[in-house]
Amino acid sequence: MGTFEMLSKDTECCAALGRMTLAAARLESDLRVFLTLNGVQVGAAATFGGLVKKLGDNGLLSDSGLGILRGLKRQRNYLTHNLYGLFAARIDEDLMTRWNSRM
Repeated sequence: MGTFEMLSKDTECCAALGRMTLAAARLESDLRVFLTLNGVQVGAAATFGGLVKKLGDNGLLSDSGLGILRGLKRQRNYLTHNLYGLFAARIDEDLMTRWNSRM
């Protein structure tokens, strides 16, 4: 069985990834609302990283809050874009460790 088949048949793995995706989408949506309510123009194609940058540029979040959101962005991006590659041994196993050390 290939990596994709193995992961896609694991209901616990898929459910956890689904919950992570829903939570990230909710946070992104809430950030859009927050920025808009604070008079910040937000384009329809703004990414999570772009929203976090707007929060910082407009002084709407403390430095520690920005650091936390940047860390969440890295983790979300890692899971979204690299999880399959990790299980398929296409990327280095300690990539997330290196990313976290830059926080």
